[in-house]
Amino acid sequence: MTGFAFIVHEYFDEIAESYSMICVEESDSHVRYENDRATLGVGWDRTRSYELGVRVKLKTPANNDLMSFDLWDILRFQDAPETSWVGALWVESEQNLREPMRELALLAKSYASRFLEGNLEAFASIAKFTGRSSSTGNYLGPHGV
Repeated sequence: MTGFAFIVHEYFDEIAESYSMICVEESDSHVRYENDRATLGVGWDRTRSYELGVRVKLKTPANNDLMSFDLWDILRFQDAPETSWVGALWVESEQNLREPMRELALLAKSYASRFLEGNLEAFASIAKFTGRSSSTGNYLGPHGV
């Protein structure tokens, strides 16, 4: 397990377990958890932009990214205070990951619960908020997690 994956597990395993999620994928730049309704991904572009992000996705039969949202989307949707930094989070080295990862985990725990449960109404509401519909096509977002 890489330093990145180790740090993700340190801060996100408890959250994932709370929603019956298991880790299904991990690498030196991405960790993904799933339950039968949703996925939780934590990604870090360690070689180019250094972006660090969290993404929650509703599992759908088509398995497209239309119902996939960055934590930043979720925070804006819920008018979370003092969180604008989440939309532009860059971490240049593995040694500097702990504090931002801890903060992202706390925000996910506080604001993403309905999405981690796979709540259809929550996903429909945020899709409307962000202007997504089935006619807009796939969306990968800035973090591509």
